[in-house]
Amino acid sequence: TPESACVVVVGDFNLPSLTWSPDESAPTNIGGSQEDDEFCVITKDNFLAQFIKGPTHIAGNKLDLLLSNCPEVIDHVSTFTPVESNFPSDHYLVVDFSIRLKFKRAKRVQRKAYNCKRALRFRGPS
Repeated sequence: TPESACVVVVGDFNLPSLTWSPDESAPTNIGGSQEDDEFCVITKDNFLAQFIKGPTHIAGNKLDLLLSNCPEVIDHVSTFTPVESNFPSDHYLVVDFSIRLKFKRAKRVQRKAYNCKRALRFRGPS
């Protein structure tokens, strides 16, 4: 995947009816809503893999996700329980991960700007 096509999405998706493949990268809906089905289709259609291992909620669900279509750019993902992070929450905290990308400055685009008002005033030779 070219770096310009890499997508990284992080957040609390709150989809407890999803179950994850043994490598925890692909979701399957186990009796949830149409929203859960659509999420599964979107992740598969866009080749999005999930990188957080284990549950992210104290009830054992994986609600907080780190998704990307470029597995080679995701590195060093760490999660911490509320006790470990000393942060009162029912979610485990995903506080650290790295994105390995090299950014290049965009090239300046040459463009021409035409003065339309001047062109409208031009009457040509008489």
